[in-house]
Amino acid sequence: MASKTAGRGRQKGTGSIVKLSNRFYLRLRENGTSKSYLLRNEDQTPCTTRAQAEEAAERLNRTTLELDTREKFIERVAEVRQLKREATTTARDVWGIFAASPNRRQTSEATTERNGKIWGAFCDWLANHGVKLAADITAELAGAYLAEYGADVSARTFNEVLSTLRAIVTEAGASAGIIDNPFTGIKRRKLETVSRREFTEEQVQKIFDGFQTGFPYKTRVSQLTTGRQRIEYETTGVYMPMHAEEMEVLLKFCCYTGADGETGCLMEWSGIDLAGNTISYVRSKTRKSKKKKKVITLPIHSVLREALEKALTWRKVDCPYVLPRVAARYKQNRFGVQKDVQKIIRLATGVEVTEKAEDTQTQRAIGACRYSLHSFRHTFASFAINAGVPVPVVQDIIGHGSPIMTLHYSHISTEAKQKAVAALPVMGADAKDVTRDALLLQAREIIEAMDVEDLRAFVESRKR
Repeated sequence: MASKTAGRGRQKGTGSIVKLSNRFYLRLRENGTSKSYLLRNEDQTPCTTRAQAEEAAERLNRTTLELDTREKFIERVAEVRQLKREATTTARDVWGIFAASPNRRQTSEATTERNGKIWGAFCDWLANHGVKLAADITAELAGAYLAEYGADVSARTFNEVLSTLRAIVTEAGASAGIIDNPFTGIKRRKLETVSRREFTEEQVQKIFDGFQTGFPYKTRVSQLTTGRQRIEYETTGVYMPMHAEEMEVLLKFCCYTGADGETGCLMEWSGIDLAGNTISYVRSKTRKSKKKKKVITLPIHSVLREALEKALTWRKVDCPYVLPRVAARYKQNRFGVQKDVQKIIRLATGVEVTEKAEDTQTQRAIGACRYSLHSFRHTFASFAINAGVPVPVVQDIIGHGSPIMTLHYSHISTEAKQKAVAALPVMGADAKDVTRDALLLQAREIIEAMDVEDLRAFVESRKR
């Protein structure tokens, strides 16, 4: 029950103090409506005595008189509470706030772990510069960190880190006392897109032949002779990759289906129908997507069929994978599989799988990858397009949602282009521009079928 005497003696218009359930409230009339506010001490604890309530009411009245509207009053109370939180919220606490937010973008466990490491690295840098509280993170600090971090990474990595840091502060910054996102004004770097190269028929044959003969390489060795003199000489060795039989099937699978490396490494027997001579799989990139998930089914090429029949010799009932040892290794160390494939490519064909890191604009710490397991996917698209297979058919096999991306993967040969141009009819005296006009018409039909994101992806992919 409210005390009947609690509000007596107060000046008119300043409200009345009411005690209810051992709590003191200030009752005011606002716009003809009676409203009550819990009275708190300066440390935000509820008032427990009449004297404390009087002081709190006086503070509220002074604040109310200074502010024009009820909305500003609420903002002021929220600001006071926020300042109290800011005094104790550290930069490392921001990640916890972000991770617990129900509004943040949901990502896979691997991505979430990676984002946590990105924020943790930023916090380590802040600690080394004497910054502990989240509220002390400024735009100058954010810029200095990314300038230092970006000195040794590619533009793509820089942009990914910038986007991650910006998203974390956008979601959790306000609760941690970061008023303005310090990463907002930092510009993304221009991407220097590097596309994988395709193989020629001769190069593909050399790669597959190497699994029968081994991959020879030359190296220099030193040896101590009599008199403890050291001599150097060149010798030839033969490299055979780990799990060579399974690796051969992997490369043929990627080359004759256009599948990506992860799909090939983790291919299961449930998708192989040797009796019906078909193979079915879902690309690893779209496997977790409900909207983009698509089963790709295509005939088995004779070369791939021979390799799969060989794989039957090591098939086990309790293992679903076509390449059990490669699958196990890929799950544990996918980069090890990739490095072995690049070594095979380099020794068999003589090409350099990476470019030299000479471009200082993109800030690459290592050279751009030109040849890898993914190159077999480009090779499939190129062979098919150059053989005259329609783009929509290749698009369906590769699993692209857009013919623009299929054209990006296909490296059309000069000979194929010459045949296409020669096949166009020449009619009348005004036919000198018909070849160009026809090609423009075809390009326009493809472009008009694309959405904005597909077009943007294609434009970015062709910038070199």
